[in-house]
Amino acid sequence: MRKTVLVATFVLLTTALLFPQSVRYKLSGSLSWVSGGDYNDRIQGENRYIRETSTSSTGALEELKNGLGFRGELIFALSSRFGIGIGGGYYRVAGQGTLTSRGVLDGVEFEDSSTLKPRVSVLPFFLNLHSTFELTKGLELDVYAGPLFQIVQFNVENITSSTILAASQTVTFTASTVSVGVQGGLSLIYGLTGGISILIDGWFRTGSISDLTGNWTKVGSSSAGTIAGSSDAYFLWAFDTISGSTYPRVGYFDKNGPLGEGVSGVKKADILLNGLSLSAGIKFGF
Repeated sequence: MRKTVLVATFVLLTTALLFPQSVRYKLSGSLSWVSGGDYNDRIQGENRYIRETSTSSTGALEELKNGLGFRGELIFALSSRFGIGIGGGYYRVAGQGTLTSRGVLDGVEFEDSSTLKPRVSVLPFFLNLHSTFELTKGLELDVYAGPLFQIVQFNVENITSSTILAASQTVTFTASTVSVGVQGGLSLIYGLTGGISILIDGWFRTGSISDLTGNWTKVGSSSAGTIAGSSDAYFLWAFDTISGSTYPRVGYFDKNGPLGEGVSGVKKADILLNGLSLSAGIKFGF
């Protein structure tokens, strides 16, 4: 897959630079979704685990959902119908949720609270082959597809507190990596005047990140003293906890992963970036 994307990128870029007839610019703001993969699936498992092992609970931890972004593209027209575009942009997908649970330990009631804030920040770079069709006078349909390269940073902040030992702590995890995939989409373009057009755009992208290693920190306090820990080599792990039922979960551990009784199905977690994006913007050129 990676080799195919690199070859396609080289061919499209070489063609655009050698045979352009005119150049157009495309700028738009976007709303993007991601499917989330292991991460989203296992956040749902975390919610189920806490709810079913507590006497009561309220709220929920949230998965990665959607977010805003923008992108720009420089399109080299090869003919009246075909063109090759090169572009980039930025988008961020995030979530935030709080789950509070209650239980009994050694005959004493307690309450735990967890606020989870995951975020994926992405710098996409892409090449597209464009094919444009006139629908009616002034209205065009642009169909495009091409390779996609993304620089990705994954951040999580988890703020927890418990009435047990009056404990409170914040755990953070940050990892950066790259993803290679493809994208394809459609644009409806309405011409105004002076080479300026407005557009509505929709496209689907593929991509994933896995084997995420990064910086992990834990800071806090309790009646027993200070809580602290850090590492620059923690991984995002997916695993199952067996406690009556089987619960898919996610967490941050060293290279050995989660260990102990009742832990199974341990693997490095992935985050799927597959998803739809919608945008509106302008197109202009000469």
